[in-house]
Parts: sequence; structure tokens; C-alpha cells
Amino acid sequence: MEKFISLYDYLSNKAAGAELGKQVAKAAKAMKIPIETRYVKNEKYEGNVVLYPEYWLSGYMAAQPVELETQLKLEL
Repeated sequence: MEKFISLYDYLSNKAAGAELGKQVAKAAKAMKIPIETRYVKNEKYEGNVVLYPEYWLSGYMAAQPVELETQLKLEL
């Protein structure tokens, strides 16, 4: 069975930020990657988060290391 993870999980429990989330979602949609959702409720966030296949998310993020690093610095 395929393992699905969120950007938050992939980034070792760091929020990805709206812009990076939109970029990943757009790429997944364009590539017809299956997604799932999970409802989350905690002190900082309540709502659905999008989950991507771990193999795909890892590959996507590895292909964009400079952009990812820049985006995370801007969001922090």
C-alpha cells in the first residue's frame, strides 16, 4: 500500500506555507498524481491537509532544492 504524507510531515513538522503548498498541488494536479486529505485539529491549525504519495513528494522536492530552501526561509 502506498504511503501518503503531507508537506508538513515531509518537512519534519514545519509549515510549508501557502505558496509552496499551491506549487506542489498544481504540480500534482498537472501530473495526475493521486491525493488524499486528512483532517487536522491542533493549537495552530484546524482543517484538511493534502497528502501526496511519499515517493512522488520526495522526488518533486528533491528536484527543486534551491527554490524550496528560498521559500522556507521566506515563510519563517
